[in-house]
Amino acid sequence: MVADSDSLVGEVTALAGCVGVPVPADPADEHQRGRLYLLAMDRPECHGRLLAAAAADPVMMMSVVVAMLAVDREGRDRWVALARDEKDRAYATRRAAEHAILEARGDVPGLGPELLATWSDWLQRCLSEGSTVPAVLDLLARHGRTRRIRNTAFSRSGAPPVRVSRFRQAVLATCMEHLRTAYRSPAAPNRSFVTAAMDRLPYRDLCHELAALGRVADDTDVNGDVSFTLVLHGPEPLMVRLSMVGPYAVVLHLGDAPASGRLLLPRRRGNSETVQHVLRLLARHGLILLDEGELATRVPLALTGPGSDATLYAALFEPEADLPWLR
Repeated sequence: MVADSDSLVGEVTALAGCVGVPVPADPADEHQRGRLYLLAMDRPECHGRLLAAAAADPVMMMSVVVAMLAVDREGRDRWVALARDEKDRAYATRRAAEHAILEARGDVPGLGPELLATWSDWLQRCLSEGSTVPAVLDLLARHGRTRRIRNTAFSRSGAPPVRVSRFRQAVLATCMEHLRTAYRSPAAPNRSFVTAAMDRLPYRDLCHELAALGRVADDTDVNGDVSFTLVLHGPEPLMVRLSMVGPYAVVLHLGDAPASGRLLLPRRRGNSETVQHVLRLLARHGLILLDEGELATRVPLALTGPGSDATLYAALFEPEADLPWLR
């Protein structure tokens, strides 16, 4: 590709106009073009322009195609057709089919070990984390390709359907609004809210009260996480994560396996006095505690790359992390 070709520059200029942002200072810079493409993915009215730009950009074409297969459900065929060589077209065709399987939660004709064996690791992992179909989870628990896939599916299979109260539905709906406000764009999430939260320190008083319980270490990673992280040392070490997205918290048990990473919630058996005290403090400060099922909910937020989604836990606390109780 000649990155500064008239064709590419023209398409990038037209795309920037559609999105409503300045034309990249250097259209030959892949990173600048990539940021523009991500913005366009979140604008359905610009998808036609994005298609034209990708067609003129062989270097970045396949990354755009793969991302748009997750975004443009009705237009998948045109994105597959954009792939030029046989290998790329085969890959795009397979990924489009995988998205269709995901949308059916894996409940497709011919479901069984033989069909499962043809599914990619990516598809099996996504279904183990997101499917709600008992037969699919049972199959993945027994025949998933990796231990992680099998364990995740097993942990989510066999449980009766969870009845979600209207209150919890409202809580989750509010949480989604907080995500949209914080990250701004699902296709190109912006983490500038982390800097703002570090300046405001919204949980300052709560942190002082937690420190009164014993030695507390600040383990916040502003480069990777979107939460304030406190480690409470003592006979029962705990990790408390306070989201920078909104008023959400998790309390996790630290220590040796298998208890390490266990989510601690009110009204559960075995909570120590310290755990109960911490949970009461969080409630008094208006923090919302979500359970494992709610935190495992997949949300359309491309935290780890174009076309990806994330668990609600990752979106609220650790964008690149797995669910801690499944690690």
